[in-house]
Amino acid sequence: MMRAFKQPGVQRWCGLGRRFSALGLQDIPGPKAWPIVGSLPDFMSRVNGMTQPKGPQMNKAYDEYYHEFGDIYRLRLVGEENVMVCRPDLYMQMYRNEGMYPVGALDGVWIAKRWMKENGKKAMYEWSSTGEPWRKYRLAVQEDIIGPKTARSYLPYINESVNLASTHLPNFAKEPNEFTTCLAFDMFSALFYGRQMKTTSPDASPEDMDFVRNTRDMFKLMGTSLFNRHLQMRIFRHHPVNRDFNTAFQRSFDYSCRLLDEALERSKNMPADTKPYIVRITDRGSIPLDEIKDIAASLLLAGIDTTQSVISWNLVNLAKNPDRQEILRQELREVLGSGDLTEEIAANMKTKLPYLRAVIRESHRITPASAQMVVRPAPCDLELDGYNVPEGTRVSFNVFSVQNDPKYVEDPSEFKPERWLADAVEARKGTEAEVIDDKLLATPFSFGARMCLGGRVADLELSVAIARLVRDWSISLPNDQLDWVNVQPMLTTPSPFPAFVVEAAS
Repeated sequence: MMRAFKQPGVQRWCGLGRRFSALGLQDIPGPKAWPIVGSLPDFMSRVNGMTQPKGPQMNKAYDEYYHEFGDIYRLRLVGEENVMVCRPDLYMQMYRNEGMYPVGALDGVWIAKRWMKENGKKAMYEWSSTGEPWRKYRLAVQEDIIGPKTARSYLPYINESVNLASTHLPNFAKEPNEFTTCLAFDMFSALFYGRQMKTTSPDASPEDMDFVRNTRDMFKLMGTSLFNRHLQMRIFRHHPVNRDFNTAFQRSFDYSCRLLDEALERSKNMPADTKPYIVRITDRGSIPLDEIKDIAASLLLAGIDTTQSVISWNLVNLAKNPDRQEILRQELREVLGSGDLTEEIAANMKTKLPYLRAVIRESHRITPASAQMVVRPAPCDLELDGYNVPEGTRVSFNVFSVQNDPKYVEDPSEFKPERWLADAVEARKGTEAEVIDDKLLATPFSFGARMCLGGRVADLELSVAIARLVRDWSISLPNDQLDWVNVQPMLTTPSPFPAFVVEAAS
C-alpha cells in the first residue's frame, strides 16, 4: 500500500493511486442540521432524551438513521462532524490505514485524560494516548495476555471466581445487574491481581466493596461526561460530575496500587505461568513499577464494564428464551458435566461447545454492548462509499443495524442462536446475508492494533460465567415483569433492568 505524505497545499490520500471523487463530507446524507447546534435537536428527539429510564436509546436512533439514509450517514453535533458507517467492509478501511499509532477508545474520554494529566500520571496518560510512548507500553504489556494460549493460562483464576460467585446468584434475583457487576470485578481482580474478592458474598470485605463502588461510579461518570462535553470548561470545574469523578478515580487508583503491592508479595514463590497478570509484567522488568501501577489502574477503565454488560445481556436473553436456555444447558452438561471449562475445551470452543458460542454471538447481534463499538478519527483522508472523509473526522461503526436488518437476517427481533451454527453460516456463503458473518461484527472487544488488550481473556470470562450459571440455575422472568427499553448511558442496558426468577436447574 502506498500513502502520500501531507505537505502544505498537497492532498494526502490512502490507497494505491486512488484519487477522491467530487463528493465531499457535505454530500453525505443525514438529518437536517441547524447553525451551531447542528443535528442535535433531531438526535435528541430520536434517543428520547439523555436521562433514564427512557433514554438515551442509541440503538433506536442509529437504526432509524440507517433505514432513512443508508450505509453511511452524517451527524453534525454542536460543531463536531460525525460519520456513521454501517457496513463492515467500509469500516475496514479505517483499520487498514491506521498505521503504527492508531487512536484508542480512551483517547476521547476527556474527563479521564484530564485527571491523568493534572495528577501527574504521565505513564497512564501516554498509555491512553497514541504515538511511540503508547506503542512502547503496548508491546511491553500485551505479551502476557493477548495470545490465545497465554489467555487460557488464566482459566484457573476465572473458574474459581465464577464457582465462588454462582452459589450467590439467587440472592441477587431482584437486582441481577448487581450480581454481574460484582462477578466481572471478581474475575478481573482474580486474574489481574491474583485476589479472589468474593464480592457477591455477604461476607465480602468492606474495602473491596468500596473498590467496586468507586470504580463503578467512575464508569458512570465517564459516560455522563461524554454526553456533556461542556463540562470541560473551567467554569464547570466544581460541577458534581467533575468533582465526583476525581474523587472516585483517586480512590480506585489508590486501592489498585495497594492490590498490586500485595500481589507482588503473595506471588514471590509461585511458578511463573501461574502468577496473576500484573505480576508477570512486573517480573519482566521492562517497565518501572510506578509506571506499571499507572497502567494497571487505567486498565480498570476497559477491563470490567464491557464484560459486565455482555454477561448481563446473555443472561437476560436466556431468561427471556427458556427453550434456548435448555438446549444450551444440555450441551454444557454433555460436554462439561459438573466440571470446569478446561484449556483443551477452551481451545476448541467452536467444535466442543458450538451452541454456547452461538448463544454469545446471537446476544451480541441483538443486544450489543454498544450501538457503535468503535469511534475513531479518520487516520488520513479516506474515500468511504464514494465520499471524501477528511483526516480527523470522527468515524463510528454502527454494529447494530446491518445485523438486525430483515434484508440480511430472518426474524431479526427473535433470539435464535441456531443462525450461528456451522450449517447456517455455510448456507449464507455467496448470498447477501453473508455480510453478517464478517469478523468485524463478531466481537464486542473491538479489532485491530487498539483492540481490547484483554479481549481473549474477557471472552473466556464470558464463556466460563455463562457455562457455570446456566448449569447451576434455571433463570426466567417473573410473570409480572414490565417491558424495558434499551438505553445507553455508557454501554447498553435494559431500563428498567428486569428481575429474575432463579431456581436450581433440574
